[in-house]
Amino acid sequence: MRTLPSKLRLVLAAALTVGCGSKGGDGGTEPGPTPTIALSLGSSAATIIQGGSAPVTATLTRSGGFTGDVALSVDGAPAGVTGSVGGVTTAGGVTTATVTITVAASVAPGTYSLTVRGTGAGVSAASVGFQLTVAPTPSYTLSLSAPALTLVQNSNEVVQVTVTRTNYTGAVTLAVDGLPAGVLAAFAPAAPTGTSAVLTLTVGASVTPGTYSLTVRGTGAAALRADSSEVESIVDAGAPLALTVTATPNYALTLSSAELGVVQGGNAPTTVNIARTNFAGAVALSLAGAPVGVTADFSPAAPTSNSSSLTVSVALSVAPGVYNLTVNGAASAGDRSTPLQLTVTAIPSSVVRVDLSACTTGLFKVAFFAMQDGNGTWTPVASIGGDAYEFNVTQAKAGFLWVSKIPNATNATTNIQYMTRAELTAGTLRYCVVAPAAAGKTIIGTATGVGAPVSSVVIGLGGKSSAVFTEGGAFQIQNVPSGLRDLVAYREPFPSQAANSGAYRVLVRHGVDLAAGGSVGNLDLTGGESRPLATAMITMTGLAGTESVSHSMSYYTGASCDPAALYFAATTAIGGFLAGGVPADLQAATDFQRISIRANNILGFPTETRFAQESFHTMAPRTIQFGAPLPIPVFALFNAGTGRRIRAVFAVPAEYAGPLTYFYQDDVGHAVSITATSGWLGGTGVSLEPPDLSAIVTWSNAWLPQALGSGGSNGQYPWTLTTSNGGTPNFGGTGVCAEGARYIDAFRKGTITLA
Repeated sequence: MRTLPSKLRLVLAAALTVGCGSKGGDGGTEPGPTPTIALSLGSSAATIIQGGSAPVTATLTRSGGFTGDVALSVDGAPAGVTGSVGGVTTAGGVTTATVTITVAASVAPGTYSLTVRGTGAGVSAASVGFQLTVAPTPSYTLSLSAPALTLVQNSNEVVQVTVTRTNYTGAVTLAVDGLPAGVLAAFAPAAPTGTSAVLTLTVGASVTPGTYSLTVRGTGAAALRADSSEVESIVDAGAPLALTVTATPNYALTLSSAELGVVQGGNAPTTVNIARTNFAGAVALSLAGAPVGVTADFSPAAPTSNSSSLTVSVALSVAPGVYNLTVNGAASAGDRSTPLQLTVTAIPSSVVRVDLSACTTGLFKVAFFAMQDGNGTWTPVASIGGDAYEFNVTQAKAGFLWVSKIPNATNATTNIQYMTRAELTAGTLRYCVVAPAAAGKTIIGTATGVGAPVSSVVIGLGGKSSAVFTEGGAFQIQNVPSGLRDLVAYREPFPSQAANSGAYRVLVRHGVDLAAGGSVGNLDLTGGESRPLATAMITMTGLAGTESVSHSMSYYTGASCDPAALYFAATTAIGGFLAGGVPADLQAATDFQRISIRANNILGFPTETRFAQESFHTMAPRTIQFGAPLPIPVFALFNAGTGRRIRAVFAVPAEYAGPLTYFYQDDVGHAVSITATSGWLGGTGVSLEPPDLSAIVTWSNAWLPQALGSGGSNGQYPWTLTTSNGGTPNFGGTGVCAEGARYIDAFRKGTITLA
């Protein structure tokens, strides 16, 4: 049993002790009443916070003549609960005192059932129950919905502040410690009596970026004890808050070249540099202030990186001058710009030289020559001598024409050429030139293996060739270039057999360099150096499947890419065929097989023909792609006196990047030939016609194909279209000698019927 401290007990005993005596008489003694004590409390319960105290009134009543000491004790009191007595008063047999009960801060909160007991000598003990409730010390804690925040300059953010209360209902005044200059904190409410508040942090534009350690702190109002005295003010330790301030998202535009000079029809590059600060978003770029004809190409157009390539293009129509432009950027971080000065200069004139002397060595002469600069007026040009002509061009595209005719005859051909300025000025343009046979040495020899079945042997050396048709027959190859050359001999049986039959044989001898008149000896096409052809399956694509197809094989050797013919196959299976070439053990690294396939839309007299040629080193299965067929143009007639100016409009398939020629004629010797390069055309849409030169005095419309009833056509005008991919065709030069070197062309013809 726990009891109140002894001091309290003694005090109570002294205070509550009352003396009493027996009744006097004549010497006799009468029995008195029975001594008793009674104990009561002013309240049967009290609630005291940890570290607090509360008063309780205790009343002791003696009766029956009892006057002895009474000792008080308390059962059930926890450690840390103490008491003190004061204000003792006695009136008759009743003693009243104030007992102050103090609860130490260490006493566990809870409800304790106590018994106050009074005992004295010669009397029965008295007791009374008392319930003590120990309440927790008033307190609270703070917590944050986000213990760390990242804010950009000139922005704000909210944080939920939670007040967790323990036996405390007072207001908590909130504040933030450690705020840097320029950061403001506002609470709503500023001193909550509930369990939450909203903190708004505002970061000014001038706050230095960095991380700041803040503390959200609360100060509570004083708490009261049960006796209405104050517990000292409550100050919470607070909740930590890490604030990271970042720079405002920003970017700036600059140009690697802020001043560009561009010639009319040209372009110039620069780079748009994007200096980013805390910003990684896309910046949509554009060019402002540009005149009509000036365009900008940004790559990429909306970069998320730190740069974009800008190409400024200037059309021929843009007037020379200085233009102040602006490169603009639009982004979530705002709009930015940087200036760009564009200086447009006129195209300097360039000299074009055309040599037609090779066209006039026979009966034909040049009757007329004219040029057109860009889309300007056609202007006659006089010869500078020897059927050579010079003129200046300033535009990106130009054209020239000449009329070739026999003097005093009615026939004439109008030749029109359209090119880019770069093509026109790359060098002297020579026409009708036939390269003379290069002089060289003569090499002789014999060939065997030309026996039954009937066969022939074709021998090639240095791009020159000869043939043998009899067993052991001699051959002579003329104009063989000097230096190391490769000899190729090929035997073909007649009639033709399968390529893998063994009847086809080939011989290759590398590094032949004989003196003039020297002999290569006998070439044995039955064995020895010769080999059967290596074969491979060739598949074709791009055909309709109804064409008439033939193919041939040739072989190119050495650094000079000397050609040697192998064979020609008149008919070829449309789905695919077996082709033969030189086997690998006869090949040098610089040797190339060359297959050439021709497809006609019909057998006999085709109106449409396509070629596909391709080079490769090793015979192996491969697919050869044909170009698309040329379409039939839409024709329109424009009269020029008795002359017929006939326009052809069509779309050329995109795979043809070589020059395109449109030709038409009447039946009495008048013709027009118009050739335009892909650079001049500028796309797949084609519209070609002879220009109207009626205003030029020296021009005659009689040179054009003639109208019905004027000594010309009966209204039927044959026409052709021809084009290629711009590659190197067979026997066209060293461009053939490359793996995959490809050449395709297309031809179409028909008849224009006009009333």
